[in-house]
Amino acid sequence: TSPQSKRQRRSTRLQKQQNFTTSADTKNSCKDGTQLLRQLLTSKKKKNILIVSGSGMSAEAGFSTFSSNKNGFYAKAAKKFKLANGQDVFRYSFYQERPHDAFSFYRRLYRQSCQSQPTLTHKALQLMQQSGQLMRHYTFNIDGLSTDKARLAEIESSSDKEQELTVVELHGSLHQLICTFCGTTFPTTSVIFSQKSWPKSPSCPKCDLSNSNAFLRFRVLLYDDPHADLIVHPNHLKHLQQDLQDCKAIVWMGISFEQQASCEHFERMLPALDIPIFIVNPEAEQALFCLQTTVGGLLDHRSIYLVPYTCDEVFSDLLV
Repeated sequence: TSPQSKRQRRSTRLQKQQNFTTSADTKNSCKDGTQLLRQLLTSKKKKNILIVSGSGMSAEAGFSTFSSNKNGFYAKAAKKFKLANGQDVFRYSFYQERPHDAFSFYRRLYRQSCQSQPTLTHKALQLMQQSGQLMRHYTFNIDGLSTDKARLAEIESSSDKEQELTVVELHGSLHQLICTFCGTTFPTTSVIFSQKSWPKSPSCPKCDLSNSNAFLRFRVLLYDDPHADLIVHPNHLKHLQQDLQDCKAIVWMGISFEQQASCEHFERMLPALDIPIFIVNPEAEQALFCLQTTVGGLLDHRSIYLVPYTCDEVFSDLLV
């Protein structure tokens, strides 16, 4: 890449950030939530803000998104494994029928996540947590960038520790392996680099080796997953109902709503009270369209605001 093209990208990024900063004075559409969200995030007063994030938040860290574009996980999986639908790589049936290919794909994602670094948004959310603004952060991401990956790798599944988490990983994490029999978790690093291939899932070190049901897998939620309660602790969703009663705003970040799972969670997370709901996405109108086609009239009479910027462009103000 030439120095000139790098300068051009940097100039474009700075210009977009400047546009975000000044947009409060220039955009007054009832659907545009840029001004309101900026005021909410930069306020020194304690706010109970609920964050829900998707792969768009990690895209600026170099991690691929779960989308239909050619650089998304699904498109790459469809090409590599000759699948009609790339989403099939995240189905439990694919994991059962092609364990070697499944391991190869998940291991590749794990290594990519290890090479990625937290973005401005990840750092800003940490500040929000420290200041008391952030009530809880629910994320669909499995890359571990929203958590302390080193600490996460050491955590073993227990109800008490799960309840303490400020970040709720709705689809699990690549940084842990879990035994499908006893539920014990292990750091991925302790197993992953000793396995050049995975024709058969490794057995659990804590279980009897003769137990054919005690094998390790990535703690990543798959479609039609029979081990869903092991991957995502049931106590996670107990927090949600209370959070929806207490929060003052919900911010959906980096989510395209192209996947059914995100729309279902949106429907589940619609609060009883009319509070601001923000959709942060450069293609916010398209995201809203995808959402409307799924949940329909449930959006009526809701205070939904579009913020057509990347997560870093929005949250960089918190780091000034």
